Amino acid sequence: GDLTKLMRGALVALITIDVHNRDIVEYLINDNTQSKNDFNWQMRIRYYWNPSIGNFGDLEIFQVTARFLCAYEYLGASFRLV
Repeated sequence: GDLTKLMRGALVALITIDVHNRDIVEYLINDNTQSKNDFNWQMRIRYYWNPSIGNFGDLEIFQVTARFLCAYEYLGASFRLV
């Protein structure tokens, strides 16, 4: 098609993320993960919007027992390896 290099790169990144998420869901189903307390779910990096933080809310990042607030740092438009 008539995609610019930037548009093609963005589309590839979105498709890659979507395929990765599909694979994670398939893994969780096949491993019989049934609860948000199961380790197979807890070990994943999870993002939650918490409206009670600050004036407008903020993004929290969880993995196992760790909790971080998103710092909104820009890491560049690098290629993703999944």
